[in-house]
Amino acid sequence: MRAPHARTISNRTRKNALPVGVCCAPEGPAVSCYRCYFLDAANHVAADHFVECETDDLAQARADALLATTPYPAMEVWDGARFVYQAKHHSGQPPAN
Repeated sequence: MRAPHARTISNRTRKNALPVGVCCAPEGPAVSCYRCYFLDAANHVAADHFVECETDDLAQARADALLATTPYPAMEVWDGARFVYQAKHHSGQPPAN
């Protein structure tokens, strides 16, 4: 389930968007563009994903929801150069597919 007021931005859409950290949702208030970095077992960035959220708390909820649907053990959330959150699978193991 998608967190309220959160919208996913694909890399294809991103190239026409404002710089990371500066976004404005056309139907609502200004939001931040968060970059979610999926980490592999060696703690290296394996993939990334953009989300727009109004608050850090919403970005954290969105990160937890995204991570639960992936095979990656962890994810970091950044707002531009500002570290926001690190999410980990609670069991320490990726979900079974």
